[in-house]
Amino acid sequence: MTDLAPVYNTKTVCPCCDKEFPYGKVRSKMVRYTGQDTDLFPKYEGENPLFYDAVVCPICGFAYIGTSYELLNKNDFKAVREKITPKWSQRSFDGPRTVEQAIEAYKLVLLNCRARQAPASDLAKVCMRLAWMHRIRGDSVMDYKFLEFAFQYYQDAYMKERLPVGKLDEYTVMYMIGELGRRLGKYQDSIAWFSKLIAAGMSPAHKLKIPPNLLEMARDQSMLAKDAMKQENPEE
Repeated sequence: MTDLAPVYNTKTVCPCCDKEFPYGKVRSKMVRYTGQDTDLFPKYEGENPLFYDAVVCPICGFAYIGTSYELLNKNDFKAVREKITPKWSQRSFDGPRTVEQAIEAYKLVLLNCRARQAPASDLAKVCMRLAWMHRIRGDSVMDYKFLEFAFQYYQDAYMKERLPVGKLDEYTVMYMIGELGRRLGKYQDSIAWFSKLIAAGMSPAHKLKIPPNLLEMARDQSMLAKDAMKQENPEE
């Protein structure tokens, strides 16, 4: 019997141009999760399913993550047809992807998000994936750059959006702002956001809604941020 390839093509219909196209997916039984970074970057052995989260229509250029298009309306698709499609050079993203191809696909998702003026939570999600892709590639400069974008977008989401949005709740947003602040060297901001989350965890109105592991990570990362700030300013 021939071994199955980890990546296979499936078909979908573009919700923007109504044309059918193929795109690559990783067989679920071949996904081997090994853990995550403190900014919730999931790690895998072998074929990485993150390379395939960005779906790109080769015909009109509409690009999205997973089933996020289900939340869009006719004005969003109109914006794509007016701002993306006229400049689009048709090309396919089916089959196996390299990390460089995954980065290109996520950049197209980001371009689509900006064209349709997507909420900050969507932009943060895409920027995190771009940071992770560059981390896999070993490009610390671009990793840092996209973490900076995500740091600002998460703050905008917390201040301006009604959370939860899909699977993203206010507690995860607090944690992400704190952790990205720590990674970016913004230690005072980081400690403030971690403290906000930890305080919520002691409130009867919130504590049952916050996963215990998220609170544990917040405490651990807050201590790291405090230690880093002391090392940066030893006399304070």
